[in-house]
Amino acid sequence: MEARIAKARKQIGTLRLANRANFDNYVETIQALAAAGPDAVAVAGRAVREQFRVRGLTIFDQAQARVSAHVAEATETRGAVPRSRLDKWLKDITATGA
Repeated sequence: MEARIAKARKQIGTLRLANRANFDNYVETIQALAAAGPDAVAVAGRAVREQFRVRGLTIFDQAQARVSAHVAEATETRGAVPRSRLDKWLKDITATGA
């Protein structure tokens, strides 16, 4: 039993590291969009909407609402989003609704 628990802990640690790396990439993308301005954000949004459509994904509007809110926050702070806000973003993104 202890071996199974140790294995599970290791897997959780690996998943946390991967999640953090993915989130850091997300934050960099949001900051780049905020710096690029509204026209670039609109172009990127249309491109992503089309990718979702082609793949048959129907969650674009839900995902885009969060991205838009985060871009707005990053724009307001000139890209210097406080750690407390980033922590909230991560919590919102990873929430399971459970």
